[in-house]
Amino acid sequence: MLGIIKENKEYTVELGDQKLVFKTGMLANQTNATVVAQVGETVSMSNVTTSRGARDGVDFLPLQVVYQEKYYAGGVIGGSRFRKREGRPQDDYVLMARVVDRGLRPMFPKGFYNDIQVFCTVLSYDYENEHDLVSTNAANLAVAISDCPADGPVGTVRVGMIGGEFVLNPSREARKKSDLDLILTATTQNVVMIESGANQISEADMLRAIEFGKKWAQKIAQQFAKIKEEIGKPAMDISTSYDHEEARKYLGDWALADITKAIKDPLPKLERRAIFNDFIEGAADALLAQIENGKLKMENKTS
Repeated sequence: MLGIIKENKEYTVELGDQKLVFKTGMLANQTNATVVAQVGETVSMSNVTTSRGARDGVDFLPLQVVYQEKYYAGGVIGGSRFRKREGRPQDDYVLMARVVDRGLRPMFPKGFYNDIQVFCTVLSYDYENEHDLVSTNAANLAVAISDCPADGPVGTVRVGMIGGEFVLNPSREARKKSDLDLILTATTQNVVMIESGANQISEADMLRAIEFGKKWAQKIAQQFAKIKEEIGKPAMDISTSYDHEEARKYLGDWALADITKAIKDPLPKLERRAIFNDFIEGAADALLAQIENGKLKMENKTS
């Protein structure tokens, strides 16, 4: 069953003199979770969908984040005579999608290989409150209240520095005067992701900026945790049979000498490839022998 959130709910998170408003149940109710976030007149919608089963043949988390701003969000109509729709994603949107990705990806458990798509769509932009943070926090909350088995929640803030003073989530105009542009994502306990650019500030100032941002990001995460407790869906079960410490250690010891030789020695390409091929072909047989001898016990683990 999909983790559908149908009831309309509205939550407000206050950050200093700024209010972040989050709404659920309004739009896209067939997704695993959808959150519409608003700061001022800037509005963004984030949708989370996930497959019911793991993708075959992958050993990584197939998480895709798409970040898009519609022309109408800024009251703009495309200038082309023949095409009025948006084209390929701008570089800024690709980079912003990566910021969202890096904050969310560490929250998923190892061995979870279900396809996950996070779509961030800017619906309205007031040219004052930056839409990237609105979208990111909408995505953070959407993942938290969905049935995806993610830890967290996480909150994201931007820290600027003007005249030696830190500014939380500076406006578009304030960012032009800022000596620091720091984006920070944190759980209620730890910092998860940092991205920053600056005009030659000191290391001490950078550390203070991180502590400043961490405090406010954790406040968002704490509020998200309360929302998750109230309306969040139970996390789906995942099954994995690969994550076996003893088997991994055994294979590492078993192949160490040959792999080291293949990497360090100046071997011809074909000879090096043959060593790796022998390792791949022999690994299954070696593990099977250990299991048959009772030295390894392999069983599915559900988390």
